[in-house]
Amino acid sequence: MRDVDSAELAVIQAGTVVARTLVSLTVKNRLTGNPVSLGFWMDAGPGAFNVVNPRTGATEARSFLGDALISVGEIPLISDISVREVEVVLAAIDDSVQEAVRTYDARNAPIEIHRVYLDPVTMAQVAPARCRFLGQVDTAPIETAAEGGASTVTFSCTSTTQELRRKNPDVASHESQILRKADDDFYRDTGVAGEWTLFWGKKQEKAGQR
Repeated sequence: MRDVDSAELAVIQAGTVVARTLVSLTVKNRLTGNPVSLGFWMDAGPGAFNVVNPRTGATEARSFLGDALISVGEIPLISDISVREVEVVLAAIDDSVQEAVRTYDARNAPIEIHRVYLDPVTMAQVAPARCRFLGQVDTAPIETAAEGGASTVTFSCTSTTQELRRKNPDVASHESQILRKADDDFYRDTGVAGEWTLFWGKKQEKAGQR
């Protein structure tokens, strides 16, 4: 079930609300490797909104740039660990989008998609925006259109649930264990323990004795 604030629920049921999509992206500075936060929203002009951080649960104030976000694909609302895929399309001619994919590195960039509800008269935020998708950018190709067309950048994103499906190639071995802690001998004899002869309930006889 989707988590909805009581104030949001009231205006949704009353039909007196405007919904907008917010996209938060954390790219990297190519020179320093430091993270850089960028935000886009599906409307004109800049916007400032309170959003719920899906990783910490805290409410944060974030800024979003308008006029660049073209569309966000349908987000499956599921409660299992299936990997969800979403496409986010932005206008390639926008300077902020160019900065995101050319000046900065957007590969594997963490991405969050929130939905914000606004009062249709005042355009004031009804409640902190809640996250509908949490994941990372897999690819971000720049599609150059023919003359008269619109060039775009399409972020193909996958949800963080894919991390739960990753297999650990490491094995339980002494060599692997001492890489974590040099004096840990727990797995020291795993390679030969299967060849040991154990004497349970009787005295071990020496060679030549009966």
